[in-house]
Amino acid sequence: MSWRDRDYNQAGSDGACGPRVPRGSMVMWLLGINCVVFLVGGFLSDNRWARGSEGPLSEWGCFSIEKAVQQFQVWRWLTYQFIHAGPWHLAGNMIVLYFFGRMMEAWWGSRRFLAFYLLCGACGAVLFSLLAMVPGLLNVGPETPMVGASG
Repeated sequence: MSWRDRDYNQAGSDGACGPRVPRGSMVMWLLGINCVVFLVGGFLSDNRWARGSEGPLSEWGCFSIEKAVQQFQVWRWLTYQFIHAGPWHLAGNMIVLYFFGRMMEAWWGSRRFLAFYLLCGACGAVLFSLLAMVPGLLNVGPETPMVGASG
């Protein structure tokens, strides 16, 4: 079998490993939304590269037990996933989203992948809340903010 006969060298294949990501894919939308939120948060703050727990977007959208659970601000269970603590935090999360997300989206489809992404983030907040209740485990208070798409 020559290299011309292999499936990755056929018409329509770009030679990349893994499934192709179309421009309108949910992974690309999530990458774009996360990057735009990070840039807007930087421009709205006094410090262009404000940490996730310091900017004005964070005051409205970060997750903390005090605000999300005790004050019943339910939007925080989802919004914290789109706020990041710095450019390296954003880059790490988006690299994982790109490589892992495109496989999952190809397998499940866009709608189920979006539901999976948001549900995993909400479950990350639930796990953080439960672990924070164990004395001495995380050493965080109810006002400690959590940001990022790592859930």
